[in-house]
Amino acid sequence: MSAGAAVGYVAVKKGGLLKNPLWSFFKQRRAEKSRKREIQDEEYADQLFAKIAREGIGSLTDRERRFLDDYSRRKRNGY
Repeated sequence: MSAGAAVGYVAVKKGGLLKNPLWSFFKQRRAEKSRKREIQDEEYADQLFAKIAREGIGSLTDRERRFLDDYSRRKRNGY
């Protein structure tokens, strides 16, 4: 085992990587991106629901239907 691998192993076992400020930065950034995507998806879903109310469900494209299927699946599963 190389010295770098040994240091990495010990850092993971001791939780040293989780205390790294850079790790925290990336974790926070990932959470912000996830929340931003949720907001964008909610807005797009609202637009599609308004389109359904105006024009009927038959007016949706295949892509819009897939989006709504995926969106509802994520909502049911808590994502």
